[in-house]
Amino acid sequence: MPNQSLWDAFRQGDEEAFTAIFSAEYDALYGYGMKLLGDAELVRDSIQEVFQKLWERRAALEPVEIIKPYLFKVLRRQISDVIKSMNRRAARQQAYHEDEFAVVYSHEDFLIAEQFSSEQNSRLLTILNQLPTRQREVIYLKYFDGFSYEKISEIMNLTAQSVRNLVYRAIQTLKELLLTFLVLVLQASHR
Repeated sequence: MPNQSLWDAFRQGDEEAFTAIFSAEYDALYGYGMKLLGDAELVRDSIQEVFQKLWERRAALEPVEIIKPYLFKVLRRQISDVIKSMNRRAARQQAYHEDEFAVVYSHEDFLIAEQFSSEQNSRLLTILNQLPTRQREVIYLKYFDGFSYEKISEIMNLTAQSVRNLVYRAIQTLKELLLTFLVLVLQASHR
């Protein structure tokens, strides 16, 4: 069933369509949630809460052409709400902020691609994790999940141009970090 038809069936109360959406998107949502929050239990709870709210409000939901970016946006908002709630209860500053989730790359991200050697993986992993948090998130959404600038702008509540600028700055920063790394390697090899 095409994406939009599946969504429409779910909005009309079709439990099989709802289950199909959950099954098809859970792993991607979990991976994205772990990049944002890093707490498996809270991520699972947030995904569960997202789907519970969707089911309760299904009749009032708008049509969606592509489900995955919509769910990423809803999950991002849910995790943000969870963090705000934790901050209020704890009455202290947390390490996370609504607009600056700490996306951290892991070796599993690169095992999927298997286009890099393990040594290149480690170097790239180190360099990616040196990017500012928003740049890490936009790189993850663009190159690991393959979202368009427009879909990323919806997920991150930014304009498409702001997303393009973030990607451009992230790539520029990566180039600078790679260049610095290469210079250090060359200097070390001449000693």
